[in-house]
Amino acid sequence: MIILLLQVELMILLFAFGGVSLKIADYYGERSTKTISFISACFSALIFGLLISHNSISSSIILGIILGVLFSGKINQQNLFFGLVLTLTIAFILNFQPPTLWLLFIVTLFSFIDELSHDRFSSKKFLANFFLLRPFLKTSFIIMAFLSLIEINYILAFFCFDLSYDFTNFLLNRYATKHK
Repeated sequence: MIILLLQVELMILLFAFGGVSLKIADYYGERSTKTISFISACFSALIFGLLISHNSISSSIILGIILGVLFSGKINQQNLFFGLVLTLTIAFILNFQPPTLWLLFIVTLFSFIDELSHDRFSSKKFLANFFLLRPFLKTSFIIMAFLSLIEINYILAFFCFDLSYDFTNFLLNRYATKHK
């Protein structure tokens, strides 16, 4: 039982660190800071490869996020493409776990919708704050929690990923504005 709890806690921490490292890779990749962006992309790849190899549910969540972002055209920087290739390489080396198809579809679809709506509406004054939050994937996880479609530890893991990604974005932007 203790080992199982440790595994769950470690998985949730990996999701959180994945959100942090992905945002750092994305942020510095947009600013042409090659060294930091590639190092953080490597950390993201290692974390995501581990999570894809963990089991079919975590594989579905991570692959769904990756596919949604990929289909929306957001893997548009060298470091992110490198991170994607490295993620898949690590996942296959560590025993890739096939995703659960219905969950992969849901996460991919709502990740894609979030990315498109974020790009299209985040500059509109009235809708900006709503779409900056990328609400559709979050809402789908809340619905899946209420319907008991996936275990609560995966709901927590996803929200740790998402919150750490958003909080890292906030910190990086705040740091950048203070040091201009």
